[in-house]
Amino acid sequence: MLSKDGTPCSSHLVLVSGVTLTSPVAQANAIATSILKKAPKQIIPMDFSCESSENIHSRSLNIPFTINELKVALSKMRHKSPGKDGITKKMISSLSHSNLFRVLGQFNELLSSAKVPESWRMSKIIPILKPGKNASEVNSYRPIALTSVLCKLFERMLLARLLKFYLQKKFFSPFQTGFLPYKGCDTLSAVVLHKILSARARKHLVYCISFDLKAAYDNVWHDGLMFKMLQSGIRVTCRSLDFQLPLGQKSFCVMERNLILHVQL
Repeated sequence: MLSKDGTPCSSHLVLVSGVTLTSPVAQANAIATSILKKAPKQIIPMDFSCESSENIHSRSLNIPFTINELKVALSKMRHKSPGKDGITKKMISSLSHSNLFRVLGQFNELLSSAKVPESWRMSKIIPILKPGKNASEVNSYRPIALTSVLCKLFERMLLARLLKFYLQKKFFSPFQTGFLPYKGCDTLSAVVLHKILSARARKHLVYCISFDLKAAYDNVWHDGLMFKMLQSGIRVTCRSLDFQLPLGQKSFCVMERNLILHVQL
């Protein structure tokens, strides 16, 4: 467990029951239990096979990746801490041209088979103390997940294709600014400011509603999300998404004072 500045937290954890945990393994176990969230389960029968109707845009999702796609995705990645395998972006960037083609070949095999290494579905969790929170409470820690850099690279390549697919279909609302190219919070802020100034000039009122969904990510309906992607025209490629994205993640390990607790979901 680390504080915001990266220094170790020496505080003991106190459970709701009043039990004090002093053992590093017991503390890691408590942290792991607190972040085990179960998303809603309601299975929907889906068919992502090639027999389903495809257009030119959806077919482009399933062709092999090119070396240019790999290099562009690699150039956009940040130098972050590696996952459990220890592979960093610098290592991949230092590969020769021929070895990059080997990585590309492996990625294309994963794309066609829709299967990924089990190690990619393992993340290393480092609990970080939230600012101003009590260090003795389990829920005061934000789990930072470190996953495989190779998996992140593959995800980025896949995401670039999906984003291009949805942009060509004009799928997103014009007011959707998050996670889109050339848009961001400042885009939406400019729209809100324009609305306020326009209303002020006309001496009208402006009503704003701001809300936040607690644990929204933890409560994503996985099958419902996949079904929406199927409805939007995604076919074969989407099968691999179930494995690449954290939705399909099976296990993680919690780092606590250099000790690892492995938890199987």
